[in-house]
Amino acid sequence: MFAYYRRPEDLDDYTAFQLLDTAAALPDTAYTASRARQMTDFAAALSLRKDLTIRMAAVLLLDRLHRLSPRSAAPLRALEHISCDGSSTLRLLREDVLSGGAPVILADDAVSEIFLDNLKTATPWLTKQANIRLLTDLPAAAPALSSTSPPTSPISSRSATASPCATAPAAPCWRWRPA
Repeated sequence: MFAYYRRPEDLDDYTAFQLLDTAAALPDTAYTASRARQMTDFAAALSLRKDLTIRMAAVLLLDRLHRLSPRSAAPLRALEHISCDGSSTLRLLREDVLSGGAPVILADDAVSEIFLDNLKTATPWLTKQANIRLLTDLPAAAPALSSTSPPTSPISSRSATASPCATAPAAPCWRWRPA
């Protein structure tokens, strides 16, 4: 199987993506030191392509390789050279990996863009996966958002009589009736 990873320049974009995604899903035991170097070179070569999905998959694989061998600088060096043109998600993901575990603070407009991006059907699933990863890191970056006290809202401050459901909390306030 690893013979396919030897000549990334000979691969079409579809095959390149499939191989990057497969490599990122391999068990840790599949990565010897020499295999990790081979996969780093593979991801670095493919990260130069124009296709955004391939560059995103390369970042995710390089992140995995860096986590498997944190003392190796090769995955981080490869990440530094990846172009993030055309994708704020790719830029934020690369920044997240290069930060070495330090939380990346997302601006409010970036969070809104991520949510909007994930609603679109044309957004590749790999971009949605990266967006979710960025959002799950958000509480660590903004401790005020992960506070233990619940936020107050106008709904919770209303009196119990304002809601038709308040009189019967054990039963639903609506009933389905067949036609």
